[in-house]
Amino acid sequence: MPAIELKLEKTPVGSAAHFTGVVEPVGSSGYKFSGTLKGTCALNREKEIFVNTVRIGHGGVSGKYTHLDFPLKGGSENTFKVEGEGERAPNEKVEFYVGVNEGLSGQFEEGPETICDLGVISGASENGQKKSQQDKLIKQEGVFFKKLLADFDVETYDREFFKQEFTRLNFSEEKIKKLNLSEGETNKLNEILGKKI
Repeated sequence: MPAIELKLEKTPVGSAAHFTGVVEPVGSSGYKFSGTLKGTCALNREKEIFVNTVRIGHGGVSGKYTHLDFPLKGGSENTFKVEGEGERAPNEKVEFYVGVNEGLSGQFEEGPETICDLGVISGASENGQKKSQQDKLIKQEGVFFKKLLADFDVETYDREFFKQEFTRLNFSEEKIKKLNLSEGETNKLNEILGKKI
């Protein structure tokens, strides 16, 4: 997860921007980033149709930039928590920059671009990421399912409701094995469903 730092050094009119954060690939054709953005612009824009704004721009090196804009209040430094994501050509590098709209008509003064190399994500790696996400989802569903099983009173509860939940969660035998049910939980499940799992 590469760290990134972006700067627009203080300009003659006192504007500045600074971002520190991290960026990571999302498969071979995406990326996401997060961090802290700080911006300053002391220009009086009360009579304008636009406000002082700090911007972070990002995009694949062969594509167009996407912008995240944040309005600045007052003449002192403003701080923002930033989260963003984007698309890129497979395995290409990603560019970032920061800027402030200090121009007479709101044009942005921009800092230098920073290029991030997120490495090569192979098909196997991408499949590995997807599998990891699937396993995480199964684990979350498993927590819910185990609680449902623990709370279920075989004598008084509606078995059809339980079966509907069981079907909705699409619990195959393979999924159930990953839940590592205890012997007692397994026996209870078999009794509710009326069959051996």
